Amino acid sequence: MDQVFKLIESSQSQFKYMFLSTIREIIMNKPECLKTYIGSLMTLYLHQSKSENEPVRNIVSESIGKLFFTHPEAIKAPLE
Repeated sequence: MDQVFKLIESSQSQFKYMFLSTIREIIMNKPECLKTYIGSLMTLYLHQSKSENEPVRNIVSESIGKLFFTHPEAIKAPLE
């Protein structure tokens, strides 16, 4: 997952969207496998939430919302 996070940070908008979509699918189908990556994932999402690309921001907000549903305590702290 760390490699995916690095790819997201260094890629162009269309690839960021693709990678973020993949992570969103993981969150929707098997969120428990991301538990150890929540801190890194939230750092990435908070950074990407400032993107100029609206589809990227939409995927980030949707993913944070779904993570909050499954891991509320882990998501709450970075958002405060």
